[in-house]
Amino acid sequence: MAKNFVLRVMGESDILEVMITEERLASHKAPAHIKGWERSDAANWLAHWLDGDRAASWMEDKALSDKMEATAIDLLVSDENVESFFSSEGNYLLLLLLREKWPVGSKAGFKVKADKVEANHTYHMIYCQPQKIETLDDPQLIASAESQALGSHLPALKKARKIFANSSAVHSVIKQALR
Repeated sequence: MAKNFVLRVMGESDILEVMITEERLASHKAPAHIKGWERSDAANWLAHWLDGDRAASWMEDKALSDKMEATAIDLLVSDENVESFFSSEGNYLLLLLLREKWPVGSKAGFKVKADKVEANHTYHMIYCQPQKIETLDDPQLIASAESQALGSHLPALKKARKIFANSSAVHSVIKQALR
């Protein structure tokens, strides 16, 4: 099932890149800090750290960045569609974590979910179509794969744009694509 690949997690303002090897997947266990959480709680926690320009905090804190990587891997391996990624030819996978719109009248319920993991928002998890790149450590190829992955998912993002908060970066991406 496993192969070496790049998992890139794009939040509202920051990106976490995780190099995944067969050994890393084989030895993966759910991180202790997310035990007892629902999958959406783990996504909200990770997205919180990739939002609001918090990168300086986690880039300087090895323990926190390790927790973030482990959480990203856990989100991937616990996804019901994970087999389709591993059976694809792709070796680059983009996961988007985008702010969820809190409809008027139901904000309290969303706030409870966010507060559970000390986040300011709740987020949607969206995997883009896997991409194939020749060299996993080439920044230009990774940037190109990111553009292709976003481009392939743009129609679905446009269609679902009302589920994202007005402050979500996805609206800027959609506007740029419409130009």
